[in-house]
Amino acid sequence: MKNYKRSAVDRDVTFKPPNYNCHACNDSGIVHNSDGILNQYLPDYDKTDLGKRFSGIDLAIVCYCEAVYPKYNDDAALVSHGYRDGSGNIKNNVGVDVDKDIIRELHNIRKKAWKDTATTMNKLIQKNIKNKKNVFPIEIQKVKEQLTNPSKIIKSL
Repeated sequence: MKNYKRSAVDRDVTFKPPNYNCHACNDSGIVHNSDGILNQYLPDYDKTDLGKRFSGIDLAIVCYCEAVYPKYNDDAALVSHGYRDGSGNIKNNVGVDVDKDIIRELHNIRKKAWKDTATTMNKLIQKNIKNKKNVFPIEIQKVKEQLTNPSKIIKSL
């Protein structure tokens, strides 16, 4: 079993971005829009007639990364079916294609955002260690405050 716990020292002094091969789908095979960036390319994707985002109302967008293809073990036994066949066609109409360049750009934007976030957080962590106090950026402070009273978050949804 993998040890998923980071050492206390490492956890307190570093922020690490996720280690995905594909940031467009987070290695799931289905492109996500949790950050709303996909709407820059497909403005009405997962939006209601009133213009509000509502996840899941449109067909899933199938990625092009290796996560979407069938996987076989060393004995040539099928381990994972994937969303695309060996020719790259989407199987069983589980989703739709969009331009590969859009998916590639989503990947690059999200990967850069994680890198920038890690840089910002690591600078902040080092500054806090040096000053021996916890000062957070406004965005983090807002989330921290919301988490202390989760009923406010639920009411706003």
